[in-house]
Amino acid sequence: MPDALGWHCKFAVVAPSTNTVVQPEFDKMRPPGVTNHFDRIAVSNM
Repeated sequence: MPDALGWHCKFAVVAPSTNTVVQPEFDKMRPPGVTNHFDRIAVSNM
């Protein structure tokens, strides 16, 4: 079964947990056919 949303590309983003703007920025830049998949890394020593 083909991917209906990410038919062109799937893009992974790993960001530190303290960065709260990277996800909305990537969502605004996303062209049709591309899906963004986010994960956060815990920053224990800020």
